[in-house]
Amino acid sequence: MVSDEMRKKFKTNLKKIMALKGKNQSDIVKALNFKQSTVSDWLNGKKYPRMDKVQMLANYLNVDIIELVDNQSNDSITFTNTEKALIKNYRQLNEQNQQAVTTMINSLLAVENSTFEKDAVG
Repeated sequence: MVSDEMRKKFKTNLKKIMALKGKNQSDIVKALNFKQSTVSDWLNGKKYPRMDKVQMLANYLNVDIIELVDNQSNDSITFTNTEKALIKNYRQLNEQNQQAVTTMINSLLAVENSTFEKDAVG
């Protein structure tokens, strides 16, 4: 499920990149054959695009997909190529499978933390 924060960050990133590239909403609609209302919803933070659409936007704007979807301050985090690929793949999953991945990660972290605590005590 896409959070309000994710929609807001995507909207902000998309507007910033469009301004830097000298592109407007009509340019995107025409070049990528998207519906005007859909692009408007993205730019107003009402909707979040599917990852295939995000990739098309990134290609059109000649930026890395992470520049559109990154929910962190650019100063605070840098993603490796593996992390970028994982994020891209995760966002292509349906909500149920995203939850399964989250559950698996949390389980693995619990095991690692448990092992770490045992090592620290012993």
